[in-house]
Amino acid sequence: MSTFKTISEAEVLVAFPAAPSAITGDMTLRDLIRLILHLMHCAQAVKNDNHVLNYLYLACPDTFWANYSADAYPTTPAHPGNFPTFHTHATTADIANGRAAWEWQLKAHTDPGTMDRALVHRFLSLLPPDKRKEYENRKLSNPNEAYIQCLAWFSSRYGDTSEPEREENWNTMDGNPSKNKWKRGNYLLH
Repeated sequence: MSTFKTISEAEVLVAFPAAPSAITGDMTLRDLIRLILHLMHCAQAVKNDNHVLNYLYLACPDTFWANYSADAYPTTPAHPGNFPTFHTHATTADIANGRAAWEWQLKAHTDPGTMDRALVHRFLSLLPPDKRKEYENRKLSNPNEAYIQCLAWFSSRYGDTSEPEREENWNTMDGNPSKNKWKRGNYLLH
């Protein structure tokens, strides 16, 4: 009997908070940011005994990690091997403890991959069908791509802003861009 059970993608998806409305029409940087924040909440909705911020690191690029934690950017533990190994003269207790340690290491290695797949699944479910299909065709050459890589691909394609979008963004800040703490020439999204 297993001491530590790995999570399934279905269990992860059920634990996620309610999905926001899907993107319709053209995708903008504002839409991507809204989805990124939702997926960061999703990553924290499932308990991870290896990190106090749960799986946030899977939904947060390492360059942003310092905004959320003073700890080093977490990494997924290495695969512990296909089977636990025991010494020739191992006692029943040694075998039970060794199996439990191996199961824990396997769970610590496997669960982040499950969370990653669930994040990609949720992200794609919130995209317009044509954008989702475009990515799914691209994914044929890299079927195990992590959520962060998926996000980077969409950001490179749809994360740029136009001058009218930046102007609208400035006008929505505090209703008056001249009162905003950022000076127009010193802070622009590109």
